Amino acid sequence: YYLFVNSVRDITQFRVVNMFDAIQGLGETLTAHAINRNLTFPFVTLPMFEVAGQHARTQSRNELLSFAPFVGGDEKEAWERYALENQGWIEQGREIRLESDQNAQVTSFVEGSIPTNIVEFTASGDVGLAPPGRDSYSPVWQMSPVPFSTVSLNFNLQTFAPAKLVMDAVEILK
Repeated sequence: YYLFVNSVRDITQFRVVNMFDAIQGLGETLTAHAINRNLTFPFVTLPMFEVAGQHARTQSRNELLSFAPFVGGDEKEAWERYALENQGWIEQGREIRLESDQNAQVTSFVEGSIPTNIVEFTASGDVGLAPPGRDSYSPVWQMSPVPFSTVSLNFNLQTFAPAKLVMDAVEILK
């Protein structure tokens, strides 16, 4: 009995450590890029995110990883302009995915621009524009695998209850 219990514990610990190492590695890559280019968060876009993301997903055994920066309330409009001007990572990611994923096809991807504003869940549960005046926002920015549709980008994760718990913990610990 105890041999089985200890095996389950050891495997679980190993997988959790790998997941955190993968996420930390991706975070360090984003930070190194920002420092190297003299960029300030949240205005950071990692070139070839699909490559780094694919490695992090493999190591962590996650099917999806996304980068959702903390955007201050006073940075909302600047972020929305930045996101529109820097969405080239999506096309680059799609090209990389088409090369590496035999199941993906050009027709798998929906053409279109990202939402022009940060969007979020409203009190009624619908999706609407994020109002100005909040302390902060956490719009989904870069994702791996690159999304088939851009509709989920610029979505404020702070209004998604399961993610809000994690975001609050990260905000406290940073």
